[in-house]
Amino acid sequence: MRFYGRILPAAKSLHRRYDRYVEGGFDALADRSPCPKSVWNRIPQARRDDLIEFALEYEALTTRELAVKYTDETRRNQHGERATTVVVGMERVLYRGRWRSVEVLACPATWRPHPEQIESARRAYEDWWQALGWVRDGLVAGGMLREVELTAVMPKVRPWLARK
Repeated sequence: MRFYGRILPAAKSLHRRYDRYVEGGFDALADRSPCPKSVWNRIPQARRDDLIEFALEYEALTTRELAVKYTDETRRNQHGERATTVVVGMERVLYRGRWRSVEVLACPATWRPHPEQIESARRAYEDWWQALGWVRDGLVAGGMLREVELTAVMPKVRPWLARK
């Protein structure tokens, strides 16, 4: 005799249901809706409310225009606050056999080193200055440079100390 279909559910499913029955009785066998615990692309509620308010303010715009205007005006994207870019020039680029003009964009940034980084850089400069002096003295003492005249002129020992 041949069966064209499955009469009983799979063994794994039967065992899962049996385990649920043992733990919670008939109430545990009730259907459970498959709802995900978290959604990876869900917009946070505060951001959603802000977007709805923005959309109601600009009802005449299409969804595409609204998305562009929202990202331009709020300076935000899915990663948070967005840095602004400025056009710093134009370049000619060969693309698919044709020369095209492309804007060169830059993101202005300010870097403020920590005082420990500044002190470390100053120590490294002083070490370099001392090594430079040793090399100069060694070349002069050994007479290795006959055609080049070495002077006693050296870079400033501490250029960050400005004379007033």
